Amino acid sequence: MSAPLTPFRVHFDAVAGKVPAPVFVTAATPRAAETEALRRHPDRTVAKIKRDKTGGRP
Repeated sequence: MSAPLTPFRVHFDAVAGKVPAPVFVTAATPRAAETEALRRHPDRTVAKIKRDKTGGRP
């Protein structure tokens, strides 16, 4: 049986002095959320991963 999916907000490090907007990802684990965010933005570095308590709303 698969693990339940949880919404995560993945934050990236600043690029050229600007902090990019966080990416909303639904995944089973924080590590899976990080992997998905890096798949979407391979040129960025993950700063932190937080469980999204807003349900994906900005």
